[in-house]
Amino acid sequence: MAKLVGIESIGEYPVYDITVAEHHNFIANGVVVHNCMRVAQELSGFTPGESYRFVKTIAKKIPEKMAALKRSTVALGEQTRLPDDYLTFLYRNEEAFAALQEDIRSAAAVSEEVDIIFYYNGEPVMYPQVARTVSVECRKGGVPVDSEVELTLPAGWDLLDEYTAGIETNFEVVASKLEDSSTFEVRVYLNGRTHTAKFVMLGPEAAKGFPSRDNVPRCPKCGGREGSCVCDKG
Repeated sequence: MAKLVGIESIGEYPVYDITVAEHHNFIANGVVVHNCMRVAQELSGFTPGESYRFVKTIAKKIPEKMAALKRSTVALGEQTRLPDDYLTFLYRNEEAFAALQEDIRSAAAVSEEVDIIFYYNGEPVMYPQVARTVSVECRKGGVPVDSEVELTLPAGWDLLDEYTAGIETNFEVVASKLEDSSTFEVRVYLNGRTHTAKFVMLGPEAAKGFPSRDNVPRCPKCGGREGSCVCDKG
């Protein structure tokens, strides 16, 4: 273990403050350096001792979470070394696989405490007198959690049914008349707190789309793709 034997002034020089995400430490000239707690202290009002004990308590309370974070990050060290299974690290696909499970047509309101996921269950477009079921899910730390959900509908909309399936709350809705865009307000009640988010549904006039052939040059005679038809160009 290294031992401090003395401190000697070498004058004034430019210095740099380095911040390392997640772990907040790095190795400089063989010495493990830890980021200071100044920001945390100023925001929370903690003393240096309280900040230190707070971080230590978190590390003890959630060791699995801390370990998971470390596995997904890169730390600086004294030597460059490739692990025996480095190819496994290069081809890790857990996050990509998790992303594939997501509904690409859903919307999310993300906050530090909870994420509110709004599932359109199709394109975010409604048509008059056509019922649609939308779903709401609440996540905490990326994990779905059971919560109480309320949905406030736009003016002129009706709620036909409401039911829970797993951790999702489903709402069957219908509208007799639609604006170009209509806004839903979602309220989630979790652990004594209320979280609110807004999501937009488009009307048919706002999402007309474009004919599939419009972006492809066509032959005026046969309608085939320009350059592939056999019409006489003379």
